[in-house]
Amino acid sequence: MPIDFDHEHLVRPEEIDALGHANNVSYFIWMQEAAVAHSSRQGWPTEAYQARGWAWLVRTHQIEYRRPALVGESIRIRTWVADMTRYTSRRKFEMYRGTSLIARAETNWAFVDLNQGRLLPIPLEVSSAFEIVSGKTESIKLYGSDRRESLEKSPCSPETGSNPGGTEEIPSPDFAGGAARNAGF
Repeated sequence: MPIDFDHEHLVRPEEIDALGHANNVSYFIWMQEAAVAHSSRQGWPTEAYQARGWAWLVRTHQIEYRRPALVGESIRIRTWVADMTRYTSRRKFEMYRGTSLIARAETNWAFVDLNQGRLLPIPLEVSSAFEIVSGKTESIKLYGSDRRESLEKSPCSPETGSNPGGTEEIPSPDFAGGAARNAGF
């Protein structure tokens, strides 16, 4: 199973804003496309989640823009699963133009039951399809603070679907059904 996944994107004219570069919202779309493509590669396309009444919902996004993306440029979006707890998973991204890093990002996803509109513990059949990243060290400056972290290889615990030694989050009581339609992992 691949530790990280690369997704290619060609910047389209409709993604360009008044400043002449890709609009900030475009980066989030690229991140979702890369996450869905990676999940599909691991045997979990969107249709497989939907057939079971499951989905991944975004809880938070964080992004650091380093350089602009321009129309016609080929952007490589690298993504990996950084951790997985009982109900959530943190996915990281790096976006490159050639060898130049243009953005780094992180998304915290929550796993939900679409029929009940509530958080669902991540099933073993899902968590076991993804390997947690090993040996990747990064420094991301977000919201004015320099945060350094080392990510260690740690497969999800089969019993709980959680990352051993990780912080378990307290689930929110529910997610309204409408938000689930915008899901992807």
